[in-house]
Amino acid sequence: MRLLAMLAAAALPGNAQGPQFSPVAIGEAIAYFRHICVETLPDPSAFAAALAADTSGWTRHEKSTRRVTVLGHFWSSPRGELSYVNLPGVQWPETNPGCHYAFRTGPEFDHDSASRALAAALRIDGGRQTRDRREQQTRWEVVLPSGLRVRIFLSTAERDMGGPAATLSISAYRRQSR
Repeated sequence: MRLLAMLAAAALPGNAQGPQFSPVAIGEAIAYFRHICVETLPDPSAFAAALAADTSGWTRHEKSTRRVTVLGHFWSSPRGELSYVNLPGVQWPETNPGCHYAFRTGPEFDHDSASRALAAALRIDGGRQTRDRREQQTRWEVVLPSGLRVRIFLSTAERDMGGPAATLSISAYRRQSR
């Protein structure tokens, strides 16, 4: 319960209009993703503490509608959108935690350069690229220094953020037995 109270204190209720997203430079986005998502996974208390200490003006909001139930915790600010799944009090069929940070990109953004910058910042090898008509995506499967096995994604797509956007994601996973 204390964790949920910390999360509630970390962000104010969202407004009906939603935030106006400002472009974020890729270096800044990667540093923020590393701090708020990578370094805190899989500890929801560490995530809550990092979010509570952040000064970006995050507002918590729900993503569920009458037709679709979306499980997880969601925040938005001019910096972008943030989500964290597998927090206490949220029932999931999947028990692996994940953190996702979506942000507007500026005119200088290039997916391949961003992939290389992310790999360098996290000290991981080059990822596997996938492309389709709607988005570019680079995927890594790595083991963090803590021993946690994770998948990391950089996805570039048109999103409802007032311009081009990218998403940085990390989620823990268990290797499927064969």
